[in-house]
Amino acid sequence: MSQAGDGMNSLRNFTPDDERLIRLEPENRCVSERVKLQIPYTQQFVRRRCRNSEPVRFWEKMEVFLDTVEADAAPIAYKVSETDALAERREHGSLYAIRSFRGALWWPLVGPRGFVQPDDLRGLLAEGDEGALLAIDSSIETPLNVSELAHDAYFEQNPYRTMDISDRDDRVGLAHRGARQVMFCDGKVYVVAGEPIYYLAHTPTKGSFAVTVGAASLSRRGTTAAGIPGPTAWTRIESARRGTAYAIGEIEDEIRLQLDRGNSIFGAPKIEILCDCQLPDTAALLCARVLAEFVWGEAGREGYWTDSLRRSVPTLAASRDADAASNDLPCLEVLVQLTSCKDQAVRNEFFNEIRDARDVLRRLRSFGHGSLEEDDEAALSDWAAQLPGNIRKGPAGPCE
Repeated sequence: MSQAGDGMNSLRNFTPDDERLIRLEPENRCVSERVKLQIPYTQQFVRRRCRNSEPVRFWEKMEVFLDTVEADAAPIAYKVSETDALAERREHGSLYAIRSFRGALWWPLVGPRGFVQPDDLRGLLAEGDEGALLAIDSSIETPLNVSELAHDAYFEQNPYRTMDISDRDDRVGLAHRGARQVMFCDGKVYVVAGEPIYYLAHTPTKGSFAVTVGAASLSRRGTTAAGIPGPTAWTRIESARRGTAYAIGEIEDEIRLQLDRGNSIFGAPKIEILCDCQLPDTAALLCARVLAEFVWGEAGREGYWTDSLRRSVPTLAASRDADAASNDLPCLEVLVQLTSCKDQAVRNEFFNEIRDARDVLRRLRSFGHGSLEEDDEAALSDWAAQLPGNIRKGPAGPCE
């Protein structure tokens, strides 16, 4: 990937006296502009006559660089035709495009009036709008709950004994890096969000699913003011956890399987492939990761089945030390051990998860990942780092 190098090129000759627009190298076919925004950061402090530290959030005004890219430099890789409530937004309609640029797939931002335009985003960023800020940095804690007072004014009214840590510098750095995943193109705003995949979202009616198209990136969040099309991040995570996130080449067979099980399926969104920039196992790997992380989290809870779960899935017990993180988890090993569990308490408590894990492993075997029981980690040792956001190396062809 060349994002780091591109970022250095855009800032290499910059000085505060430069014009608002800074032209990059001709081959990049884009210009970079400084955009003002304010981001929330947290300051920990201890009040006078108190012992415990408490947090307060303030605004930090700053500028980031956003690129405007020529349309033919970011070709359309996929066109998505939706049939859900999103189509009721008249200016958006039911059709949107996903573009390929800098080795990543870029999704348009939509709002209550249709596609978010560059001027809209500039205004929302200047106001500190939650949806616009999430486009820059999806890790921002929401709701914002930012103090109406500036830093100095706040502490004039709230005398403190000591100042503790602040994440101001971290938030500024994340905003600069996140700005590299936002671009203006063809009069719209685009963000990096990974490959398009199908999600079967559970409806309030038991045994009923709605077919939707969403991004493979589960961290990409938004609001009604600014967000990517398709299901919410929560819905995408839930679908992946239940093993019902499918790649384009899987969806027809998997829908037939759900129908054979007596489930009902609603909706018929379509993905038109103009340039195939995905690998067929992306969705199955995504399901494996989310399901294994869910089981990992359950192993940390207190329940009558906790000890049995840790014994039945020894990888979980080995991964529960103080410094463990779920993204370090050997996910496929967890699923193999879970499906092989003989403990009746675990089988009863995690009946759905065991069934879903078997489905996910079946799909992964169909993609030639070996037996998984013997070489599950060796076959996919680098998959976690490559999911989603950037296109994984493979049959991407001219989209790269």
